Amino acid sequence: MFKFIDMTLEDAYMDLPYDPNVMTRFAVDRSGGCLIDIYLEYVCDDDTLMYIVERSKNLKHLRLGHYLDVSDAGLIEAVKKLSMLEELELIICNYSVVTIEAIGCACPSLKSFSLNAVGSNNCTLARNEEALAIAKTMPNLHNLQLIGNYMSNEGLKEILDGCPLLESLDLRACFLIDLSGDLGKRCNQIKSLRLPFDSTADYSHEACEEFLADKWSSLQNDDDSGGSGFFGF
Repeated sequence: MFKFIDMTLEDAYMDLPYDPNVMTRFAVDRSGGCLIDIYLEYVCDDDTLMYIVERSKNLKHLRLGHYLDVSDAGLIEAVKKLSMLEELELIICNYSVVTIEAIGCACPSLKSFSLNAVGSNNCTLARNEEALAIAKTMPNLHNLQLIGNYMSNEGLKEILDGCPLLESLDLRACFLIDLSGDLGKRCNQIKSLRLPFDSTADYSHEACEEFLADKWSSLQNDDDSGGSGFFGF
């Protein structure tokens, strides 16, 4: 019986000779209700996600990635059946703030949450709604990954206040955050911290890597020439 299913289908937009949702359902049936982890990237719809959660009451880890056909309403209904979920990853998906809040309310056991996008150094307008939703509804988080988020220092402060148990915080490609002051000192108290301009070479999804590499090189050169270094630390 399967305890782990990886349905990461990068060629899903090609003309496949089968329906990948049918294959996902078949794999879930083979799990016999013992499924613990499932990765769904590129292909999944509302009906298939509901099929999964109705047959996987012990699910601990769910990953959804790359513009699936899972709607906000579909995800909200699904997480209502996942009160034991401990880890959720949303990778390059466009879900509303209402959905994020619903996830936090429906999954009180959630200890790890990823809400990753593709960061842009050209964006100057901060959006803190997602950060506020996380801070409001996910107080038991130990691990939080927000690659490419457009929050500002205000949103980050709310997260630090609302999620006091954080042991790991990933802020890579969060280009609107300034960690040169007291907020940076608070972040430094977190055991595992990834900074906005840290490399994403070990991250398997798009995250504005070309810009990060150029920025890192520039910061390193400034440091070597006697500059203040990384974020003033």
